[in-house]
Amino acid sequence: MKSIKDLTENECIHAPTREIAEKLCHKFDELGLKWSDNTSYIDNNCWNGCEEDTVYHPANGTYGGIGYQKGCNFKIYTIDQLADFQTLEINKDFLEELYGYSSSELRAKFDKLYPDLFGIKVSLDQAKKIVAEKYGTNPENITIN
Repeated sequence: MKSIKDLTENECIHAPTREIAEKLCHKFDELGLKWSDNTSYIDNNCWNGCEEDTVYHPANGTYGGIGYQKGCNFKIYTIDQLADFQTLEINKDFLEELYGYSSSELRAKFDKLYPDLFGIKVSLDQAKKIVAEKYGTNPENITIN
């Protein structure tokens, strides 16, 4: 799965709605990207130019219509195909798969290895940061059930 910053000049992102265009432009800004004229994506998302046919080229700071991109055989991504918009759900099944033990086995091992730490709690924000670091993503992309 590609990240926005990994896209090449022959790859673009389709924004079929104004909401998606705004979400993309905010993410571009967060990543430090700008339009080719060095202006902010947030100041002008250019969605009105092509509306539901709008595609963005973050590699070169331009936008266009999807028909032209298809004609040029560009790779067109949707927002759900980009790593920048994926979330990682942490639950009991995820932890069991990650560590190869059932949750009760994990608890028993943890209690045996770290008896003095029993009862210590980690905040959700701390847990998200730990998992985000392990998987190379942003903590905002992680949900915990």
